[in-house]
Amino acid sequence: MRRSGWKVSRIADFLVINRRTVSKYLSMTEQEYFAYQESIRARKRELDPYEGFVKIKLELFPQTSAAQMHDWLKEHYDDFPVVSPKTVFNFVMKVRQEHNIPKTGQQRDYSIVEELPFGVKDTVNCTTFDTQKCTTLRSKMMLNLFRNQKPDHNVQSGYVLYSKNLTQEGL
Repeated sequence: MRRSGWKVSRIADFLVINRRTVSKYLSMTEQEYFAYQESIRARKRELDPYEGFVKIKLELFPQTSAAQMHDWLKEHYDDFPVVSPKTVFNFVMKVRQEHNIPKTGQQRDYSIVEELPFGVKDTVNCTTFDTQKCTTLRSKMMLNLFRNQKPDHNVQSGYVLYSKNLTQEGL
């Protein structure tokens, strides 16, 4: 590009890198550039000792986010270094790329609802509460309350209570 008459700023814009980096690369010989690129690839990274753990977790749970992986690393390793979330993100992406582990998308169970006439709507209220305050037995419940209003002028409301004992699931 330089031999074609491009200026440093234009090369930097085209390659989407800093112009100082372009100047540094242009000042190197071809052998120096290849040696520099090899030194970058061979550089030891701070999270390299944890690559096996990250690889196993990603193979078991391919939808895992970098934030979740960061939490798991801190939970499983007392000596885990203090690093930024971006460092963990870059490392997880590197492991995914090297071991060909794509991130699988999670299917969401909801979608856009068609617009309802004015004054007609469905509401859902979800809550969890601890039953120890009410009884001597400790249990955690999740309650969902559905209130349905019919679209006619004779408004009929119905309440449906759905409860799920979360204690049995270990929550």
